[in-house]
Amino acid sequence: MTREAPRYEAELFDLMIRQLRDIKVLPVDHVAACGVNGGEVLEVGCGSGVVGLEWLINTPGARLTGLDADPAMLALAELNLADYQKIGAGSRARPGSSGRRREPALPRQQF
Repeated sequence: MTREAPRYEAELFDLMIRQLRDIKVLPVDHVAACGVNGGEVLEVGCGSGVVGLEWLINTPGARLTGLDADPAMLALAELNLADYQKIGAGSRARPGSSGRRREPALPRQQF
């Protein structure tokens, strides 16, 4: 197995999270229901950032910092942040919706 394999796994995770978001089963509402509804938030294990970004666009005035041990996940989180910043807060559109998939940053590995 090569060193780049985790990047492919991270992209698969990101695709899964986006699909869960699109069918409205992400736990974003649970975060707000637990009382996390503003201020400065540290998301430990942020993955590709989609859950935190979904929470953030629905929480005006909040600040979010994501932390993850996997550099591939952090790279995807940075890409997702850029995508979310393009559409802006309050928009109903979501990055990567309707089956559109961005090109992977690294080529997929053959196993």
